Formats: sequence, structure tokens, C-alpha cells
Amino acid sequence: MNKLEDFIKWVKSNIIISLSIGVLILIAGYFIVQVIMPKKGNMIYGFCGVFLEQQMTFPDTLEHTYVEMYRSAVRIYYKNIDAYGQQNFSYIECSFVQDPQQGVQLDNVIFKSPVKDITEKFYDEERKRSFYRVKPEKIKLFNRSKSSAVIMSQDPDLTLPEPKAMF
Repeated sequence: MNKLEDFIKWVKSNIIISLSIGVLILIAGYFIVQVIMPKKGNMIYGFCGVFLEQQMTFPDTLEHTYVEMYRSAVRIYYKNIDAYGQQNFSYIECSFVQDPQQGVQLDNVIFKSPVKDITEKFYDEERKRSFYRVKPEKIKLFNRSKSSAVIMSQDPDLTLPEPKAMF
């Protein structure tokens, strides 16, 4: 009987050790996957990104470089290549409101530099600088076209750009 009791103790101790090691491997695996997976933005990042793509003359040259996300707004820093081959750096800031009937609606869009004929220059007294605001009729057209519902149904790419060194 002594050998049987020793064997049972050995099995119990090995089970505890095996379970402990297994749990540690699972936890380590979870953290490794979290570090490796690209970070994802929220849907307002997707809406703003799609709106930006729609306004670019050459959307295939557009690259998001940095994103700042807030509760009901997002700022996307981007670079693109214009018709002359010049690389431009700028940003777009989109703010959103929640409408009970329509859902998420675009409220205000600001560009750092002029874009096509959809923007108008305005001076922000609080920040003491000029910006280019998208004309209200263009925002109303975007909201009226049910763009947010269409964008959500198409599963936009919400992958955030990887941070890069600035120097």
C-alpha cells in the first residue's frame, strides 16, 4: 500500500505543477498575442478615415501617420502625394454627435490645409490660428446619404498606424 500512496502523491503533485505551468503559458501567450496584434481604432476613426479618403484626389497615396482619439472626435495626421509628386503632411479633425434616429452623425470637420472646394478658411480665436472647415452643406450631404450606416456595413479597416520615430 505504501507504493500506491506514494504514486498518488506523485501524481497529485505533478498535476498541480502541470496546471500551474499551463496557466502561466496561457497568460504569457495572451500577452504575447496582445503585443503582436496591431491596435484597432473605434468606428468614428473609421468614419473619419473614409471621409478623408473621399476628399483626396489620389486616395491610394494616402497614409495615416498618427491618430488621436477622443470620446466623440478623432484627429488623423496623414501624408499624401499630390498631382505634382509633392509629399504633403496635414491632419483632419472630425467630431461626431449621436442622433437618436440616424445614429452617429458627422458634426464638424476641420482640415489643416485647404481641400478641394469643400473647405472654407476660418480663424479660431481661442487657438489663435487659421483652419479650413468643411462647409456645413457638405457635412449635411454626407449625413443625409446615410454614409455612416454604409461605412459600418462595409467593415472599414480600423487598424491604427504604428508609432514611428519623428527623427
